[in-house]
Amino acid sequence: MNKKKYSKAVRMMSPVGVVINAHLKEPMVFIKGDGWRPDAKGKLSFRLVVEKDAAEAFIKDIRSTMKENDIASKNFPWTAQTDENGDETGNILFSFKTFGTEFGSSEKKKILYVDSAGIPVPSDVTVTAGSKVRTRFLLTDSNDYLQLRFEAIQIVDLKEADVEGFDALEEGSFVFDMETAGDAAQADAGSTDF
Repeated sequence: MNKKKYSKAVRMMSPVGVVINAHLKEPMVFIKGDGWRPDAKGKLSFRLVVEKDAAEAFIKDIRSTMKENDIASKNFPWTAQTDENGDETGNILFSFKTFGTEFGSSEKKKILYVDSAGIPVPSDVTVTAGSKVRTRFLLTDSNDYLQLRFEAIQIVDLKEADVEGFDALEEGSFVFDMETAGDAAQADAGSTDF
């Protein structure tokens, strides 16, 4: 029987990058031949594109932190970004993940989101591809796979979902109320330790 080997976890902060492949609302699992599917036992995840100079400094910081904390890993959650022709862009893609439920519970994990000033925003905000963010995460490893387990996301620039083609309808009763959203943001307020 294989037992998972975990190292200690060290809290770190990423540089600002651009989000791609965001699965932040529903825990997901990847099923070979079937793609991504919602699953309560899955993970929340996103990939962060970081420009070359910032990425190199970040990788150096990660490797230094690994050495200082005896975190040994042979498999790293980053790769060179390529364009549509397969040519490297110089940027690096970092993969961040976290469990979809709170530890020891079946309760859905709530991610802390803060704006660029460090003020909490509603947890139901939708961070989509193209948003600029940085993330607070735990650096750890499991069975020689380095993990970047995110805890909170600071939104630098929010890329809103494309709503082109959706004009106001006369029927329907749902209209988003910004004042209610402000109250929700206060209710969701948590640690702003950024």
